[in-house]
Amino acid sequence: MAVSGMLAAMAGNRPSLFLSPGVQAFDLNIEKVLEHWTIPFAIREVIANALDEQALTGTAEPAIFKDGNGRWHVSDSGRGLRYEHLTQNEDAEKRRHPEVIGQFGMGLKDALAVFDRRGVAVAIRSPHADITTGRRAKEAFPDVVTLHALVYPPSQPGRTGTDIALAGVKDEDVDAAKRFSSATAASMCWSPPTTAASWLAAT
Repeated sequence: MAVSGMLAAMAGNRPSLFLSPGVQAFDLNIEKVLEHWTIPFAIREVIANALDEQALTGTAEPAIFKDGNGRWHVSDSGRGLRYEHLTQNEDAEKRRHPEVIGQFGMGLKDALAVFDRRGVAVAIRSPHADITTGRRAKEAFPDVVTLHALVYPPSQPGRTGTDIALAGVKDEDVDAAKRFSSATAASMCWSPPTTAASWLAAT
């Protein structure tokens, strides 16, 4: 599914009991959380994930860019996001690596919750799946509505890495997220890769 179609399908984001053929709903087990988190905080977590994947795989440095439709993208050249990565779980690979930021699988999941709360549409593309989010009743508990990852077959199975497109964020949100990411790197006494350092400094 094209990014524009994925984002359009999220319009309104109303709870639904029905899924299109081929789409799976992965329960993120989130209702309303992180009221104090802002959109820049959530974007920072997406950037951190991309930088972690670059550090772990030695692949090309992540790119942050705005497309012709006004959507901001954070794109890496790593192994590609899978829906299983949206669980909260200690990551042994990240624990062993001295240059990663996240370790417990909470950053991206929390970011998705914040984007949902703040009305930001998210479209994730990787070689393994296309993923958006939506609110659905929990299995066997129709009175409890939680945030789900809606997992589609990959539209670009031959692509490299993960691209996360965000609709509804402002340029200043991205600038603030870059500053947060730069401060996090400094607090860890870690120098971002060259290209990453350039866009972290360009604020």
